[in-house]
Amino acid sequence: MSGEYSPSPEGNPSFLARRNRFGTALVKFIGKRTSKCREVVRILSQSMDSKLSLIMRIKLRLHYLICAWCQRYDKVTRVAQVHVIGSESLRRLF
Repeated sequence: MSGEYSPSPEGNPSFLARRNRFGTALVKFIGKRTSKCREVVRILSQSMDSKLSLIMRIKLRLHYLICAWCQRYDKVTRVAQVHVIGSESLRRLF
């Protein structure tokens, strides 16, 4: 794997994937300046325990422009968190 950021891996349905020349350049620009997917997953895990800073939330939003998979992961973990919190509160009642 080279150091060059791949703007649109096969099957990436992100907002900016496979656009015109300007869109591709924008994806490369954002990709070089935001966290990689592994780092985003780690940050999302941390966000379940504590609130993220404004800068970090902005960086995540920028990453979501080029990576639909991380955005989906965020959505799934938030849904799971809501269900876990809901089930814990139900157990406290009984």
